Amino acid sequence: MKPVSPHTGLRAFESALLLFSIVLSFPVQAQPGKTDIVARTVIATSLDGEPGKTMTVGFVVSNQGTSERTVWVDLQAPRSWRVVLTDPPFALGAGASDLRLVTLAIPATASEGMYEIRYVSAPADSPADSSVAIAKIRIPGVRQISLIHAESPKHVVSGSTYRAIFVLTNHGNRPEIIRLSAAGLENRFTTRLEATSMQLAPQESRTIGVSVETQPNGGDAYYYRADLTAQLESDTTIIARASSTVQILPGMQAVERRYQNFPLLTTLRWGGEQGQSGPQFELFGSGAVNIEGTDRLDLLVRTPDLQQKTILGYRDEYRLG
Repeated sequence: MKPVSPHTGLRAFESALLLFSIVLSFPVQAQPGKTDIVARTVIATSLDGEPGKTMTVGFVVSNQGTSERTVWVDLQAPRSWRVVLTDPPFALGAGASDLRLVTLAIPATASEGMYEIRYVSAPADSPADSSVAIAKIRIPGVRQISLIHAESPKHVVSGSTYRAIFVLTNHGNRPEIIRLSAAGLENRFTTRLEATSMQLAPQESRTIGVSVETQPNGGDAYYYRADLTAQLESDTTIIARASSTVQILPGMQAVERRYQNFPLLTTLRWGGEQGQSGPQFELFGSGAVNIEGTDRLDLLVRTPDLQQKTILGYRDEYRLG
């Protein structure tokens, strides 16, 4: 056998390497699902959102191909989140990148936790070849309550019992147990709560009744204030307060059992312009028609129509509720 020269083996290796290089230089077809349109988030870390607010999230869309493409976009948000502003299809040149902004409204009831916004982009002529960028939104826990005075009589006769109504609202994004307590000025009267605690869902409101039992008094009229306090059981530093002020009128207990106080306000106004003028009479009343304060009466009588003579006047109105 004829021995092989080392130079012959080297030439064979160089020929094989050249052939391999030629094969690699041929164009390689894209793998199924691969796309020239690629999206990514602007910020790699998570973003902070706030329940009940809107927020804007940025994405960068790049065209890694060699020709201009029309880009189709789809935004996938968590359930009950509302997309305020998103992208219509847009053109993107070869090798170009563009910043795209989307605006979302976060529901006030969004619970504490981490949420994902999925930004799907794809060539308009090949929507299956899509790219997905995921932005993570962190929603913190919100603990907030409010308490407002809604209704109570303006005047009551001493010795009677009246009822004040308050509205309690959970403005947070988690269910809360709320403790309630009521007290009157100098604890002169007996104050009773219809409930000493209640559980409210996020953004839920509920009415609370406070009954005040006054004592007979034959002296002068005075004002009495009843205070209601609400406190979160999970965080006792979060407190809401509201007050109801009622004028206590003097009277005899025997008379109070037969009659109920109903205040009326009478107004007489005069107005006119351009040589025309005239009077307008108004009678207004609002108050409880029973001692417990559960039934009320609202009355308004206003006549005649003074707005025909001056723009500062009022139209006639008759209302009974």
